[in-house]
Amino acid sequence: MDYNTYYNKILTDENMMETIQHGRSDYPFHFYYDNLSLFDFNCIEWHWHNEFEFVFVEKGNAIFWAGEKQFSITEGQGFWVNSGILHRFYSEKGAVIPNFLLLPTFIAASNSRIYQKYIEPIKKSALDCLFFSPEIPWQKEALHVMKKIISLQIEECEMELLTSCLVQELWHLIYSHVKEDLSKEKQINIVSSQGRLQLMMQYIHRNFDQKLSLEEIAEQAMVSKSTALNLFHRYLHDTPVHYLLKYRLQEAAILLTTTKKKVIVIAENVGFETVDYFCKQFKKYYGVTPTEYRIQKTATL
Repeated sequence: MDYNTYYNKILTDENMMETIQHGRSDYPFHFYYDNLSLFDFNCIEWHWHNEFEFVFVEKGNAIFWAGEKQFSITEGQGFWVNSGILHRFYSEKGAVIPNFLLLPTFIAASNSRIYQKYIEPIKKSALDCLFFSPEIPWQKEALHVMKKIISLQIEECEMELLTSCLVQELWHLIYSHVKEDLSKEKQINIVSSQGRLQLMMQYIHRNFDQKLSLEEIAEQAMVSKSTALNLFHRYLHDTPVHYLLKYRLQEAAILLTTTKKKVIVIAENVGFETVDYFCKQFKKYYGVTPTEYRIQKTATL
């Protein structure tokens, strides 16, 4: 099976919602055979989408973040992310992670009893993610179904119908083992905290090319500087200033591969005061100079 080359960067709008459409309106399901080593920093950066996402670690080790949770996942284990949850994937040495995304309506129509009774309660619950280990019987079974869905994606005969049947089976496994916890809806304070964090992230995404201070970032969510630091650490395991730096470098990497602008111009465009500091930070994070990065990436296009 060939690795996904459709994209190797997560592109999001100002709300951190992923802009790539997964699947089609008549078949809202899409499969990706991803290798994290093909992504910058071996990382799929923070983003969210309306789809449910299922991830299986076929090879290597990875760290997955979803909301406040962090998991170290090894070969043979898996992961599910609820709709609308901020999440991020990283692997130090790269990991092969076949994954598939589907809108909740792929399981059942939104006006159906099945959706309202078995899907919506999970979607609206405080359950932001699930970890699957082969050491727990029901989770081992879930992983087995996930692998069957993954294997099926290289087939053509009745693939859509069989995929739908297997997703129903997988969802039944999940529902039957989490239904006792569905009385807990998303806590207002958690939603509020994530909302404030997103306001600050949005501000950084819109104004990364400007000189920004911690105070200005915190003001966007009407919180103190200490609260801003706490929210970034709590959910992103990072600081606002460092997040801003990484975002600037990611935007610079896009410009290096999509434009013919000079490095000094790109440095200025993404908010660096000097090209020397930009080049130093770029090499620190990407392992190559901006010019070397441009040559490497354009050679593969």
